[in-house]
Amino acid sequence: LNTPRDNGISGTFDGIASAITAITGPLSAGHAVKVLVNGTAGSGKTFVLSRIREALGSAGTPAVNHVPEAAPGPNTGPFVIDDADSLTDRQLETLRAVVENDPAAIIVVAAAPRRNPALRALFQALERESPAITLGPVNATDIGRMSPLAAPFAEQIAAASGGVLALTTAAVERLGDPAPLQSALRAIDTWLE
Repeated sequence: LNTPRDNGISGTFDGIASAITAITGPLSAGHAVKVLVNGTAGSGKTFVLSRIREALGSAGTPAVNHVPEAAPGPNTGPFVIDDADSLTDRQLETLRAVVENDPAAIIVVAAAPRRNPALRALFQALERESPAITLGPVNATDIGRMSPLAAPFAEQIAAASGGVLALTTAAVERLGDPAPLQSALRAIDTWLE
């Protein structure tokens, strides 16, 4: 039985901000990070990966967003791959080989589960390195962290948006309007129409 390596990443998160911190913490300490980020549509996987790309770029190590068909040379990456379920089997095998053979690699992958043996093999390789980060719906804590204006309305926005990041973002962007809560709720309704 393989167990995840002790790289400081835990599999339990209270939201998007915690997931970002769980990945950027080990990165800023100079550790290799190999992790799968999963969740339902709208849970914030792409948002998390964009923040990881920003952190890597700020540290002078821009993320690689494309996986080659053939095995890359040494010191390739860091790979930050969204929608890995859309990669070819050869690209998935290449990424899996890097996970398994490069102890210093930085690989952060987000994907929807699919019945694809190559994708499942990549998931298993990543999960041997660290627990998958599973994002649930955006919660009130996440909403409160999105904007200082959001904290007083976080519970109402979470309930009205169903925790879908796109709806939550639309609501938070309207909190500067007069009648902020009503504007935020109207933004959710408009987005759904």
